[in-house]
Amino acid sequence: MTRDGAMRRIDRAAQENWKKLDLSGLDLEEVPSEIGKCTQLETFVLMEFQFMPFHEKRKERGKRLTKFPDAVLQLTNLKILNLHGNEITEIPEAIGRLSNLTLLELGLNQITSIPENITQLSNLTVLYLGHNQITKIPETIKQLSNLTQIELSHNQITQVPDAIGQLSDLTRLYLANNQITKIPETIKQLSNLTQIELSHNQITQVPDAIGQLSDLTRLYLANNQITEIPEVLKQMWSQIKVDFDNNPITQIPKAIELLSD
Repeated sequence: MTRDGAMRRIDRAAQENWKKLDLSGLDLEEVPSEIGKCTQLETFVLMEFQFMPFHEKRKERGKRLTKFPDAVLQLTNLKILNLHGNEITEIPEAIGRLSNLTLLELGLNQITSIPENITQLSNLTVLYLGHNQITKIPETIKQLSNLTQIELSHNQITQVPDAIGQLSDLTRLYLANNQITKIPETIKQLSNLTQIELSHNQITQVPDAIGQLSDLTRLYLANNQITEIPEVLKQMWSQIKVDFDNNPITQIPKAIELLSD
């Protein structure tokens, strides 16, 4: 029944030249290969029927994809691909065929690594891989020069590569709930950055480089191992939303104390 429902939508999409196809709510275990005939598609969505905030547990809803659907790789006009909330373990190297993608959403899966060929997605602006099992951000990410948003929260990442500083268009960097110990100095090169989310990590120090981010509006560093707030933040404290809750801070700069009064 679920495949029949998917086929009806696929046939209509092909016949009526749909630009968007949504197969949500069909309890699919695999995507029919016939989707390959919908080469005009610019958006393909297959996610949990009802989106839930990340702080809530995913409710069981039956079957999910366990493998990235190869047939989707034929849809070379895709700009948006959303496979959120499945059990996909691997992003295929062939993902590079989807060179027109601007948004890749594979959050809440079981992905362990980011493939090297993702660098072929030169038009990508949003990379959403939160709630997976990724351990490393590859240095080659610097080649995705159009990225404006990276969401890699709730993974097992231990290090932010220096190469991230080359993503000059980046405005939002979300890396909460990982195992990161250090913020790289190269973050100062991200002059368009407005939001940094690094709560629930193992960070011990905030680099002075943060003070050079003049467009920053949010800096979330709660639940880390930070013992000192740098003086450089005194110039920004009243202008941005800051969260240092649950850190073993021993001393607050006088200038910040005065701002808090």
